[in-house]
Amino acid sequence: MMWVAEASAAVTPIDSCPETLAKPGETYVVTADLTASGTCFTIAADRITIDFKGHDLVGDGSGVGVTDDGIARLLTTVKNGAIGGFETGIDLAASTRSQVLNMEVFGNAGDGILVGTKSLVKTCFVQFNDGDGVSVGDFAQVQDCLVLQNGAGGIVGASHVLITGVASLINLGSGITTGTFGTVTFSLSDANGLDGINVDARSLVNSNFADNNGENGIVVACPSSVTNNEAVANGGLDYVIPPGCLSRNNK
Repeated sequence: MMWVAEASAAVTPIDSCPETLAKPGETYVVTADLTASGTCFTIAADRITIDFKGHDLVGDGSGVGVTDDGIARLLTTVKNGAIGGFETGIDLAASTRSQVLNMEVFGNAGDGILVGTKSLVKTCFVQFNDGDGVSVGDFAQVQDCLVLQNGAGGIVGASHVLITGVASLINLGSGITTGTFGTVTFSLSDANGLDGINVDARSLVNSNFADNNGENGIVVACPSSVTNNEAVANGGLDYVIPPGCLSRNNK
């Protein structure tokens, strides 16, 4: 699966909110730290990139930092900055093949990052949001992220998702959940309020740590494969693996 967006046509500096970004193929470069009352950036065309260049965007508790406004867009990229203090940090749930890269998303009244199908959330730090930290649609990927102390689930995936190399810690809900055909590998899901890892049928859970969670460590629906994991000191059962699943080399 290819995650590289098409080459951008031009570069436009932006230094204020609100802005509707409507030039297809454009790269918008944030040139200053910004504050917003309500929604800041609305994506209104395909193949748009917002490069924060290390800048912060802080809201007043309402609106969305970056949104597709519920209209499907293609190949949106949001990267290299921080968004906090909105109702939702980034909401691209209606869109396809979005990328959220190297972003800190923190302190929002609802969810941190929402992306739609075939999207990628990578190297992000998502903390202190009152809803889910990261929520992704079908065939999406979450890689190399730290998701910490959110008020609902840490990482919530639909079907056919890949979650790898993440740490999901101290969230009030479950640390990592997926729908059917989920893959969760090389991840740490510790000290969450509910389950550490909970996946639906036909999933793979391999080489993870799920310790000290309030309910169960690793929960799967069958058929699924659960291999080479560690789950200890959870409040319920360390493993909930019904008959019909493959379970091998777990501690």
